[in-house]
Amino acid sequence: MLFLLGTGSIFWSVNVDFFIGKWLLWLIIFYAFFVAYCIKQTHTNLLKFAFGLAVAGGLIAIIGIFQYLSPDTELLLQSAAPSSTFGNKNIAAHPFVLIFPVVLFIIFSNKINTMQTFLAGFLMAVIIIYIFYTATKSAWLAISIELLFVALFLRLKRKKNNYICWNRTKTLALM
Repeated sequence: MLFLLGTGSIFWSVNVDFFIGKWLLWLIIFYAFFVAYCIKQTHTNLLKFAFGLAVAGGLIAIIGIFQYLSPDTELLLQSAAPSSTFGNKNIAAHPFVLIFPVVLFIIFSNKINTMQTFLAGFLMAVIIIYIFYTATKSAWLAISIELLFVALFLRLKRKKNNYICWNRTKTLALM
C-alpha cells in the first residue's frame, strides 16, 4: 500500500528525476521482500542466504582492511586515504555488526561440511579484524551484546534444537 502511494507521488513531485531515483530504490526493496517472501524457508535455503551475506561481508571487510593497511597503493584507487569503508567508521561497522550473528548461525549449523566451517571461521576472523581496525566502541559493544544473546540462546535451546551442532572441526576452524 505504501509502495503504491509512493508511486502515485509522481503526479505532485516537483523534481521527477529525484522521484525516479527514489522509486527505483523502493522497487529494489519491494522485489527483495517479495523474493524473500516467496522463498521456502528451509534450513538449506537459510544457509545459502547466510553464506551469501557472510561472503559479501567478508569481501567488503577484506577491501576495507587492505585500504586501511596500505593507503598508498594504486590497486584500489582512493580519493583520500583511507577511503570508502573507513570514511565514517561508525557507519562502516554497522553492516558487520549485523552480519556477525549470521556467521555464527553458519558455524553452529549441523548441515555444513569441514571446508564450509573453515570458510565461515575465516570470514568471522576477517570481520572481527575489520571491526577491531574501526576502533569504534559502539561496534564492540554491539558484538559483545550479540555474543551474550547467542550464548543465552544456546544455553536455553541447546537440547531442543536440531540445527545446532558443535564438533572438533568447528573448534579447529575457530582457533
